[in-house]
Amino acid sequence: MAIHVSARKGYPGAVDDPRPPPPEGLPGQPPSGYFYWGSSVGDNALGAGSDPTIAEFEAWLGVPLTAYRGYVSKATVDSGLTQAQNALRTRISNALATRALPFVSTKTPSNDWAGIAAGERNAWLDGMLDVACSFTDAVWLVFHHEPKGDGTPTDFKAMQRYIRARLEARSDGGNVYLWAILNGYQFVEDLAGFRAWRHDDGVHAFGYDRYYPGNFSSPASAEGALDPAYEISDWGYKTAICETGCLTDTSNRGRAEDWVEDLYSRAHTHGGVEAVCWWNQAQYRMRYLGATENLDSPDYERRRGWRTCYAGSWTYAMPTVPVNYG
Repeated sequence: MAIHVSARKGYPGAVDDPRPPPPEGLPGQPPSGYFYWGSSVGDNALGAGSDPTIAEFEAWLGVPLTAYRGYVSKATVDSGLTQAQNALRTRISNALATRALPFVSTKTPSNDWAGIAAGERNAWLDGMLDVACSFTDAVWLVFHHEPKGDGTPTDFKAMQRYIRARLEARSDGGNVYLWAILNGYQFVEDLAGFRAWRHDDGVHAFGYDRYYPGNFSSPASAEGALDPAYEISDWGYKTAICETGCLTDTSNRGRAEDWVEDLYSRAHTHGGVEAVCWWNQAQYRMRYLGATENLDSPDYERRRGWRTCYAGSWTYAMPTVPVNYG
């Protein structure tokens, strides 16, 4: 495992950054051999009744997030364009305020992929692109994460091609990196169905979600979590594990920490993974949800593993050089 220290001051072990500058490429892309090590934050992750800010979550972790995985829910999108724009703007702004890369997804109105592809939802699409393109920093943007069950691959691919064309026709879209986030479980249950979402001339890269829901009765290997990454690499695209997490078992203490570190190591070995983002919610959280801190909680195993791996991740810490799509 290649370990480099963080450039951010004020955290344990931080020194001047020895890492290479970012490459010329798509916005926010890390150099070869590096990836973002991020997380979502919400779902009362810091205790009953309060959603923390990113800064509060970072303070608790003891290290900063290098990427923030946020999303705009279907309920928010269906409540109207203004509400969806405000949610998207808030998530991007909050990430950039802590120098985390914003990796944000949004659902689409009424799952109307065909309507978007036909130009019937331009007001909504352009309104969301207006928000993402208003920033000078890199924004990794996803239109309709986890598409399985919400429509057909044919409509999804047509929508993504239309969105990319719409983005590239803008004069201010050079900070946006378009992603798809596929359902990782479909890779296991229906490989042909997983492959049906693949397309060219749409998104710039394909990510996926992948969890380990077991209790570590067997060795804590994260090998299966990288299987979709190798598939996507065969398609000729970069990839990311956009949501991940593991459970813990009091009868197998330490295995969760081992799994997190194994996940990092395998992602690093792959070479084409550009981000790994923990899903810090519900049973996968990195924090005990109680009134009192419990340092012996299994949740802390995930936190310890996450912190251990942080030092080798890429930190987005400089302005984007916009891409010239023209």
